Amino acid sequence: MAIVMGSVAGQGGAAAAEGASPPVAVPAERPSSPTPSPMAESGEGRLFPASWAEMPSQRLLGKHNPPRARYEGVSGGALLACHVLPTRRLADCEVLRETPEGYGFGKAAREAATDFRVSPPMLGGQVVARGRVAIPVAFRNREPRP
Repeated sequence: MAIVMGSVAGQGGAAAAEGASPPVAVPAERPSSPTPSPMAESGEGRLFPASWAEMPSQRLLGKHNPPRARYEGVSGGALLACHVLPTRRLADCEVLRETPEGYGFGKAAREAATDFRVSPPMLGGQVVARGRVAIPVAFRNREPRP
């Protein structure tokens, strides 16, 4: 670590020349304390909230609604984690949670997500290239008539 003499903020150069200010440590090659990994700084691997460029309609979701759930009147959904392409389309979606299980809501949500439009995640005013967004998808079904 190199030691560089400098003035404390707010003091003039004359005070520094007289030795009134303490030395300021400036890293020369390697920082003395651990720094966040480039992945953490870039946001890669983080899950960001979705910022919808276009909200999916119930009509769109209806095309992907699991048939058994629709027939039995069971509502449910899934939470996806997806990458956002420059075209605002979603890719590489992974089902994080599906409720209730056994009706195919996760698979249906992944299929529907191919038609979603989401703005890319941002961190510090910059687009996070490999950041993922959380995509909640809900399917609402009416209970069957008796």
